[in-house]
Amino acid sequence: MGSAYSGYKPRQKVLGLRQWHQVFIPINEGRNHWYAACIDFHQKTIDVYDSLEPTLRLNQDKPIGERKYAGLMLALMWVTEVVGSLRGDTVQLANNPCTDWKCRPHVKVRFQPNGHDCGIRAWLSSV
Repeated sequence: MGSAYSGYKPRQKVLGLRQWHQVFIPINEGRNHWYAACIDFHQKTIDVYDSLEPTLRLNQDKPIGERKYAGLMLALMWVTEVVGSLRGDTVQLANNPCTDWKCRPHVKVRFQPNGHDCGIRAWLSSV
């Protein structure tokens, strides 16, 4: 049975997707806060880097489904499956509790000491 994304295979050569090991995604929230996500195909990780300390503190003890980034992590899992398919990899994260991929919605980063360093910190976290 073919992949739902098999029609996109011609783009794999054009974009060089097989050589992509990581995909970095800058995210803007409400036009006033930046953070970043990273999908790493070698480490098999999906990470969110947010330098705003209150976000971590408010979410660390909540059940996974109630955390701020629950919806974002689902979207990133879907993106991982799509890009994985375009790369020629088999990545199945939906309804797969046995996956060896790790989703980490709060990767440890240096917190910003003020209300305006989030953009540069999101960028620095992803390089």
